Amino acid sequence: MKKYIIAVVLSLVSLSAVRAEDYDRASFSIGGLMLTANKEFTGGISETSDMAGIGISFLHGFEIGKETYLETGINLNFMWDANVDDPDDRIFDGNGNWISAKEKYRNYNLRIPVNVVYRIKLSEKVWMPVYAGLNMKYNFHYAVSAASDSNLPEYRAETDWISLFDKDVFPTTFKHFQLGWQIGFGFDFRRFHIGMEGGTDFIPAYSMSSAKINSASFRMNFAYTFQINWKGSAKQPAAEM
Repeated sequence: MKKYIIAVVLSLVSLSAVRAEDYDRASFSIGGLMLTANKEFTGGISETSDMAGIGISFLHGFEIGKETYLETGINLNFMWDANVDDPDDRIFDGNGNWISAKEKYRNYNLRIPVNVVYRIKLSEKVWMPVYAGLNMKYNFHYAVSAASDSNLPEYRAETDWISLFDKDVFPTTFKHFQLGWQIGFGFDFRRFHIGMEGGTDFIPAYSMSSAKINSASFRMNFAYTFQINWKGSAKQPAAEM
């Protein structure tokens, strides 16, 4: 019985020691989301639409080996149209007047990433984490608007935003759920972190037969890293953090 109690205590101590090296990270990000429609969707060449926006994240890293962590959490993103008017898209008449048209997209999503992180020591105060993993993404808002521009005011117009989940408008709608992957790297300066990340999807944002629209994202993260003990009070991060 005593051996059993000792074994349990040692196990708890060991678990606590591992958890003591876990970390929490809160971050703010700026980035972009690119939608790419394939030739089957457009009937010709592939086309892309760009969005830019911001995100906030809270991640927890579980130590699973020497300088190796399993990192997961939540990431909330807000993306807006970022397409720039291209003069090459303008249609001119014989009097030199022009008109152009474009679609604008908007997307809000919640991501749950699961990454394997390996931290490389560069100096006593600087570490470089590199990681790769999968993410589950839930699109809770996807909308499109069409706009026309012209040198003539009477030809300038813009439609209301239309939900891409509206089955009364679109026979095949965009997907709420997507699965994708990402890779990234960064630099930890004690508590502060700056990093870059990019990835794309396995499940496209839209698909109907062979016609597809895939999404790819990239972001720059600015984060603060800290540790929390399991009694709820903050403590100082390890020296290398």
